[in-house]
Amino acid sequence: MHFHLCCLIFLSAVFPIQASANTTPSSSVPIYGLTLICLVLLFLLARLAYRLHQCKKKIQPQRQTLLKTLEENNQLLNLIFDASPIGILVQDHQLKLIRTNETLTHILDLSPLAIKQTETPLLDLTVCPKTRREFDELVNRMLHHPISLRDVELEIRTPLGRHRWIRVHGQTLLDQDKNIRGILWMVEDITYSHRTRLELEALSRTDPLTGLMNRRAFMEKWSEETQRAKRYDHPIALMLLDLDHFKKLNDRWGHHIGDQVLKWFAEQMQRYTRPSDICARFGGEEFAILLPHTDQQDGCTTAQKLQ
Repeated sequence: MHFHLCCLIFLSAVFPIQASANTTPSSSVPIYGLTLICLVLLFLLARLAYRLHQCKKKIQPQRQTLLKTLEENNQLLNLIFDASPIGILVQDHQLKLIRTNETLTHILDLSPLAIKQTETPLLDLTVCPKTRREFDELVNRMLHHPISLRDVELEIRTPLGRHRWIRVHGQTLLDQDKNIRGILWMVEDITYSHRTRLELEALSRTDPLTGLMNRRAFMEKWSEETQRAKRYDHPIALMLLDLDHFKKLNDRWGHHIGDQVLKWFAEQMQRYTRPSDICARFGGEEFAILLPHTDQQDGCTTAQKLQ
């Protein structure tokens, strides 16, 4: 800095001296003065180039390190994205595909190109029309308001005809100015867990021997049907049944034969009742039948068939 200042002072001093030495208007700066100025300028340019080169030498390793770090992070992100056990779909604010991973293509049975050609692959594969409409409304809301979806379960039918249950999470993507840039979807295949849950629910409501409803499930149905009958003023009939001398049969022939008799009687109950009637085993040899929209006379007729 001091060197540059001295050079500028020197240059400013040269011109006044030369001007005072020449009295005629046509006189010009002597050649040695111009040469000296050029040499000084060249020296300044050389010094500036040297300093730029030194700065570049200092910055270059940092730049290379930064680029290497960015590349490694990008590779790691790609590995995580592709290896994720959850399907990932990234769309822009116009629902155009930005990126997806292989897991999602397996869940939906769609190629990346097929996913790209549709704006709403999750919506298009949804089975239930009502669920499809509700999910469509949620997607439209996400495109206008920064919201997130959690644990939305959808039943889908893939192009290969497979029925699957998926759990969907959605998150609106915002830029630094809080503008909506797109949506991030995370899709999990829960077909197995959903089927297992339904089976467990069925087991908790079903008599394992006869396949009829158990007492708990029957009482829930009883509450629903009686409330419906009161609301619409419909008749309803209830039958409580048991098998005479069943204990003697068990004692004489064993529980195996007793179980066969219980199964046979459950089949007869379903045979002589309507699909809308509700048959249940209360326990032991005790059974019950709930007959909606049935008056006393029709209920007695059904009971006589079962005697």
